[in-house]
Amino acid sequence: MRKIFVVLLIVFFSLPFTVKAQTTELWGGYISTVKINERFSIWNDWHYVTDAFFASRHGLTYNLHRYALVSAGYAYVTTATPFTNDFVRDENRIWWQVVGRQNITNNISYRYRWRHDLRYRQALDGTEVSDLVRLNQRTRLLADFRFILKRLPNDRRIHFDVMNEFLYQWGRHMSPGVDQNRFYLMGGYSTTNVTVLGGFSLRSIYSGPQIRHQPGFTVWVIHSIRRRQEVM
Repeated sequence: MRKIFVVLLIVFFSLPFTVKAQTTELWGGYISTVKINERFSIWNDWHYVTDAFFASRHGLTYNLHRYALVSAGYAYVTTATPFTNDFVRDENRIWWQVVGRQNITNNISYRYRWRHDLRYRQALDGTEVSDLVRLNQRTRLLADFRFILKRLPNDRRIHFDVMNEFLYQWGRHMSPGVDQNRFYLMGGYSTTNVTVLGGFSLRSIYSGPQIRHQPGFTVWVIHSIRRRQEVM
């Protein structure tokens, strides 16, 4: 385990020096699943990133088996543009995803997620947002390695997560290519139904030939909610 953390520190201090010149963003997120029965649950998540975007995502999840879930639904997103930090560009999304998890050892697990977005997004007219809505698509691949640092009574755990998400987009009115890469180093605390993650994030944003590295601090709360009769 010590060797793993040495490697992570090397990766952290090897990040591009241009990161230091950027304004640090703050990312807050709340993700919840409300269990309906053994097979179905309701998905909700909200994310707010300073000077970047706000997202409200909702859907239905089907439990294939203990380690695999399929979800689909609708999301409303409003974003800033390259010309303003105000959230002025609206977007409606149809999305679906597959999430899986695999235990590597007793203290190391791997979680993957494939998500696809149909993005109905306001177009830009020069520096202004227009009423014209265009469709593009984006596919996203997330990998999350979780290292359990300490197990506590009542199924509580202290852990460290290393995550990376790769986002690729295409559409009729754009050249296909990489949209973003998102990297996270996060400490976490989990109980049977709540996980709190917090730490460093780095969004690498591909805009034409330029790549902008946006560092930040991220806090996510992940909440699994059971029906009242199950709790009682």
